[in-house]
Amino acid sequence: MSITHEKGILAVDRLLNEAGTHIKIRRFCTDLLNLVLREKYFMFEDTFFIQQQGTAMGSHVAPPYAIVYMSSFEQDFVYTHPLFQTHSRIWRRYIDDIFCIWDGPIDSLISFDQHLNNVWPELKFTLQHNMDRISFLDTLICKNDRESLDCTTFTILGTVYTLYAIFKKAGLDEKEGIKENLSAGFATSSASSLIFHTTNVSSVYLQNLAILALKIKG
Repeated sequence: MSITHEKGILAVDRLLNEAGTHIKIRRFCTDLLNLVLREKYFMFEDTFFIQQQGTAMGSHVAPPYAIVYMSSFEQDFVYTHPLFQTHSRIWRRYIDDIFCIWDGPIDSLISFDQHLNNVWPELKFTLQHNMDRISFLDTLICKNDRESLDCTTFTILGTVYTLYAIFKKAGLDEKEGIKENLSAGFATSSASSLIFHTTNVSSVYLQNLAILALKIKG
C-alpha cells in the first residue's frame, strides 16, 4: 500500500482531533510525522534518492500509520456506502487485510469492490470470495453443516536458527517434545515450521453467504 503523504498526515491529524488532543500536540505530532515521511533516503548504485510516496519498509511508524490511514478511509468510503450498510454482516481488518461476511448477491459484492478501487488511484484492493471457504492471513475459514464456521489456523514457530537455539538450550525431555512436534505430520520447510490448530467460530449469517477477503496491493 502506497500512501500519499498529504492524505496520511490528514488522517493522523483527524484521529488526534477526534481524540481531543491539544492543537499544539497535534501540530507537534504531524510535524514529526512529516519529517519521518519526507526525509527518508536510500542509496542505489552510489546515488542517494528520497522516497516521494509511502513509508520506508521496516520503519516503526509504518504499521500504526497504515492502520490510522485505513481507519480514516473506512469512515469516509466504507461504512457510509449503501451496499456495505445493506449486505455487510462482519467487517474485520488487520492493518491492510480485511475479512468480511457479505449477505447478498455476488454482483453487489463486485460492485462494492469496484467502488473501493475507484476512490483513490494509489489504493487498490484485490477481491477473493467463495461461498464455502476462504483463506485469510494464517487461517482457512470454512462453512460447515452445523450452521457455523470452522477455522483452521497455524502458528509460525520461527526460523530454523531460532529453533536450533531453543533446542540447544532445552533439557532432554524438552528436546524429545520438540522432535515429536516437528515430526507430527505438519509442514516443515527450510524457513519455518508450522503447527496446526482447529477451532470453531459460530455465525448466524450463513444463508446466501459470500465470504470476502480484501488484500490491498503493496
